[in-house]
Amino acid sequence: MLTAKSMILRGSSLSDRIFSSPLSKATRSALDAPRPEPAGAPLRVTISRPISGGMVLTALPIKPKGPSMGRPSALGASTDSSKSFEIIRIPDRSRSLRITRLFRDIAKDCKTVGIAGTHTARALGIVPLLEKEGKTIYDHWQFKIGTPEELKCRKNQMTADLFLSSVNALTMTGEIVNREGCGNRTNSMTFGPAKVMLVVGRNKIVPDLDAAIARIEETAAPIRARSLNRKTPCVQTGHCMDCDSPERICRITSIIHRQPIFTKITVGILDEELGY
Repeated sequence: MLTAKSMILRGSSLSDRIFSSPLSKATRSALDAPRPEPAGAPLRVTISRPISGGMVLTALPIKPKGPSMGRPSALGASTDSSKSFEIIRIPDRSRSLRITRLFRDIAKDCKTVGIAGTHTARALGIVPLLEKEGKTIYDHWQFKIGTPEELKCRKNQMTADLFLSSVNALTMTGEIVNREGCGNRTNSMTFGPAKVMLVVGRNKIVPDLDAAIARIEETAAPIRARSLNRKTPCVQTGHCMDCDSPERICRITSIIHRQPIFTKITVGILDEELGY
């Protein structure tokens, strides 16, 4: 069992795999292959798992030879604070009182709250909590998919005071990566809501963009397609087949590299593995 691991992350450009969606073996080979070193300073990220449980991420930038250009460090922390995501720690579900206080504080100045199709945030009991606080909740899971009421709810999420979601993957080099079919989740993350809160289980943290796409194709997307009873090849194979099925759910890939200009994103790292 992994107790401590130290890596040098040099950041990689997005692979053509996003568009060609190769199969699992090809993805694994690409991840294992050596990568050219791009310009810019690498990061030394140490992952430690204390005996008491949980996970600690420590990022130390390795000093570049040239002048600094505000290069991001692990999980989005940047030398330019206007570009970075705010990172907070969310305790595990055994500490429900602390979670309640945290989300009450986050939503205290919000009247409307949109929630994406996220199992992670829902598992924390956030939706009933905010309903009890008198917030108007825009939850499209309350309606039959494709109905006018459901579509209106999805659109309302994009203008809510607060938008709650999770992510498909969060890289240690500072990118938020998602893939979906409709677009309301990725749209709401980047423009519209006054505040965005992303709840991320520690199982969704990956080294870089290549690993993020691999996680989506080999874990998140097949599980989600299965939960929706979709008749797609990945439900049978357990990994992306880049299918042309009319029931395909992987139609949009979004990568958030920096804080959007008009939207404040807060990333909450949950101190347990949760969601897919």
